[in-house]
Parts: sequence; C-alpha cells; structure tokens
Amino acid sequence: MNTGKDLLRSIETTWVGESAQFLAFSTDIPGLFTKDRTSAMRARRSFEEQVRALLIANEM
Repeated sequence: MNTGKDLLRSIETTWVGESAQFLAFSTDIPGLFTKDRTSAMRARRSFEEQVRALLIANEM
C-alpha cells in the first residue's frame, strides 16, 4: 500500500500537443487525472489536491 507521500511523488505532468494542454496523473491511481490548457504547475497542484482529498476521505 502506498502512503500519501508515495502517491504525491508518483505524479507525472506531460504536454499533450494534439489537445494543447497539460495532463497531471499518477500510474498508482488509474482514471484520476487533471488537465490544464496553460500551466503544468496548475494541473499538478489540482491533481495533488484531488489526491489529498482522497487520502483524507479514506482516513475517515
């Protein structure tokens, strides 16, 4: 089982030229990703927020 820190370290950000946007995703959480047309950092931050929300929800 991955810890929250492991999940945050596994975040990747990539440019998708065909759609002119950045994607942030983790191979550890299939189907969870975020996209942003202008900023890789903004996409990554948004994804980190989603991961943190999932971790908090799982602790409850």
